[in-house]
Amino acid sequence: MAANTDPRLQNQVIYSIYVRNHTSEGTFRAVIPDLDRIRALGTDIIWLMPIHPIGVEGKKGTLGCPYANRDYRAVNPAYGTMEGFEALVREIHAHGMKCMIDVVYNHTSPDSAGPTASRAISSVTGPTSSTWTTPTAGFGNI
Repeated sequence: MAANTDPRLQNQVIYSIYVRNHTSEGTFRAVIPDLDRIRALGTDIIWLMPIHPIGVEGKKGTLGCPYANRDYRAVNPAYGTMEGFEALVREIHAHGMKCMIDVVYNHTSPDSAGPTASRAISSVTGPTSSTWTTPTAGFGNI
């Protein structure tokens, strides 16, 4: 933990849930009945492992890697609907806990709904002596 971590966070208990494996049903709504037990453990924050659709192209095994994200704006249909996800989050909050989602934006599947790597790389241009300017005061870390 970083030395400057907010003291209110230093003693928080985090419980991670991988929706696919948490219950035999493997859905958002199937997690809800277990929230009383999880809260009774002293949990303050539920950390949901990746909840987004998993890419198909280059998929590992039959289920794929949850970090091979296909669309950051959607939920994995195997886990339920966006409404089911929202219901889970509401119930987490109703049980006095917070919710965080494991999101790694540089992990996407080859068939991601976002820009392809080749488009992203080809569109990036670094500063040159003719285009670089020094930021004005108050910008960034200055």
